[in-house]
Amino acid sequence: MREIKFRAWDNYEKKMWYPRTIGEGFIKMSGLMQFTGMLDKNGVEIYESDIINEGYGSSLVYRVAWAKTYSGYQWAQIDTDGEVNYYYGGIGGYSEDGVNTDVEVIGNI
Repeated sequence: MREIKFRAWDNYEKKMWYPRTIGEGFIKMSGLMQFTGMLDKNGVEIYESDIINEGYGSSLVYRVAWAKTYSGYQWAQIDTDGEVNYYYGGIGGYSEDGVNTDVEVIGNI
């Protein structure tokens, strides 16, 4: 079972917060992101809205987004206004321990 964790971007202090609990003040921050339960090839936790490189020697990048249609997190191509215009595929791990051996987190919002 995956661990349920969140993080949020604080627009005022310009930093990421990793809370143990989520209270009213925390929710007022913009950019609440949920942990997907997956790690990238470097052991970095993959969160919703992370920017990832798909690996395989490619320079293509995607944003991690929840796809209601697929009931899971997907690699998403983003159009110029920040909206998802295409779901590429699931970000499921390729090993039993949830480590995706090809994907690398290269940024976030």
